[in-house]
Amino acid sequence: MSEAFPTFRYYYSGGTGRGGVWDDGKLLIGSDNGVPEVGSIVAGSGIEITNGPGSIMVTNTQNNTVDGVQTDVEVTTSSDIDIVLEGMVLVPGIGNFLVIFSGTFSNTNKEKYGKISLYRGGVKVPFSNRMVHCAGDDVPIEVSLVSHIQAVSEGEVIDIRWHIETGSTGKFSDRSLMCIRVS
Repeated sequence: MSEAFPTFRYYYSGGTGRGGVWDDGKLLIGSDNGVPEVGSIVAGSGIEITNGPGSIMVTNTQNNTVDGVQTDVEVTTSSDIDIVLEGMVLVPGIGNFLVIFSGTFSNTNKEKYGKISLYRGGVKVPFSNRMVHCAGDDVPIEVSLVSHIQAVSEGEVIDIRWHIETGSTGKFSDRSLMCIRVS
């Protein structure tokens, strides 16, 4: 014959306590007085708690997403004005984003520089310029850029643009661009 137990005992370092039947999602939580109490997890901003029999599910409701592109197709330019770096274009959606770019750059003339910049909706993002000097002619160097972009609108384009100082040819090989929605 089975029967439900209306009360039970739990043990903690300070002694024992009594408890009754608990609702779904309840658990013992420590307290200032040293005696654990029956409680539940409280949802914070962007978090949803779903209590079930013998389970508690915690869900991120902010819809954080990662969108990215990568390529190893080599591209070159002799342009001395910013042009879109082939393959480095994203339309991440609405929200605030952490944008991460990395790639391998080289230059036919070590005396000249290359420059990469992050663009949002066709406008250069402030403080996103990275000037690149190579150690030697055609010696590759890793380049990276990280930026936080706020309030991106639906359909707004995020891209990487680059140019090379007059009198040289720049080259990008392996590269990737990632947008991570942070809110």
